[in-house]
Amino acid sequence: MGFHLQSILMPTIFLADHHDQVYTFWKDHGMRGLSVAHVDSHCDMRGLLIDRPSQRACFTSHRESTFVDRGNFMTHAIMEGMVKRITWIHNEHSGRGYDHGPVVAYESDKLAPLYRFRHNRSDRQDMPLAYHECLFEDWNGLREHEQLDLDWDALASVEFSDELQNKMIGGFLDTDLKHTPDVTFLIYSPGYSNPDRSIYRDFGKELASKFKADIVTLPEQELVTDGERFSAVRGAVKKLIPPQMMTTKHAVTRWARLRATANDLEVPKAA
Repeated sequence: MGFHLQSILMPTIFLADHHDQVYTFWKDHGMRGLSVAHVDSHCDMRGLLIDRPSQRACFTSHRESTFVDRGNFMTHAIMEGMVKRITWIHNEHSGRGYDHGPVVAYESDKLAPLYRFRHNRSDRQDMPLAYHECLFEDWNGLREHEQLDLDWDALASVEFSDELQNKMIGGFLDTDLKHTPDVTFLIYSPGYSNPDRSIYRDFGKELASKFKADIVTLPEQELVTDGERFSAVRGAVKKLIPPQMMTTKHAVTRWARLRATANDLEVPKAA
């Protein structure tokens, strides 16, 4: 791939369009037991059940274990032992309650017993996972030797106003992260982030200046869309439904999901 991890002599920022390229990088370099700060509007852990009190994780279904895409790359990294600790950081308008599609499951979810039942009937092992979810303002910064995984949509989502975007970008650059990461991934996420790539590139340069880091672009790879097949079917069905009904449905769905995830940031106690 033209780059060897052993050749890192200074902090490096890796640029990529999609998050599954990060999974490929970790796998190609034999990464194990990583600690990762995942700064992202989305969890990227679709298909994963996390029991937060016991700090264990397992697949929610067999299907999710059969392919890796940008929406479940972290799930596979966890279940394959590449990642042992993850802190998911986002703003107050992101997180499970604001995601439109399937998300990571917690032990407190109504469907958690079903996912655990499926897991117990499978031949797959659960995995240890030191896991924490928090808002930007509650984040304590990077741990020593922790990798920074930064999705551009966390700072420049297509849903953000220019004012909020500028606040997020400036705030992140001004944040004392405690430690400078040896490895940073900056993921563009087309379709989810501001379509003006020049802002993304300029931020990458500013971050490189902050970290005194090199910038390397990861190789492109074919985008896997297995996890989006059902979304495509839903999309076709939605076209048949009057817009006003869809608006009402979205509002009700958002209300229900926000209600169900209202306590996500509370740290559950071990039994």
